Amino acid sequence: MGKERGGALARLPEHLHPEQRLTAAQAMQLSGRGRSRFYEDVKRGALPQPERDGPRFVRWRAGTLIEALNRGSRP
Repeated sequence: MGKERGGALARLPEHLHPEQRLTAAQAMQLSGRGRSRFYEDVKRGALPQPERDGPRFVRWRAGTLIEALNRGSRP
């Protein structure tokens, strides 16, 4: 069950609204990076920090992530 759920959560919607919030898996998929590289780039500021709505609810705004990727933060 966990694998099915995780796979479904990682899928990106066909259209992304700039205010849409993405999970870490979706953000990694959008950026084309693996987990280690993705979090390294977040740590060094090449990609935006996530927003936290609680201790375990972490999301990235699609528009902010896309802007960072368009600035040249490519894998």
